Amino acid sequence: MEQFEVEYKDTEERIAYLQEQQVSNAEKIEKLQERIEKTCCQAKFISSKNSAALHEFRNKMQDNAAASKERNRAICDLTRKRERIENEMKRNELEMQRLRKIRKTAK
Repeated sequence: MEQFEVEYKDTEERIAYLQEQQVSNAEKIEKLQERIEKTCCQAKFISSKNSAALHEFRNKMQDNAAASKERNRAICDLTRKRERIENEMKRNELEMQRLRKIRKTAK
């Protein structure tokens, strides 16, 4: 009987130990689930933040592209005006030379 009591006592101790482990494991699982949930929330927040940043970046790039096109148009317009003025100045210069020649021959 003594051996039975020893085995019974060992079994009781083992049961108590396993119950403590079960409680400890349950607490660990709960903490891990909380951490997982928190991490998921952070990932969603970061993802939405990155998405917003990407959207903002895309908008900024589109605005910059539109501004660049506008600047290029303005540069083309100014270049055409400058060329027109240069051509007009050349014509005036040629006209002045022609008039000078006429004046010299008229003297």
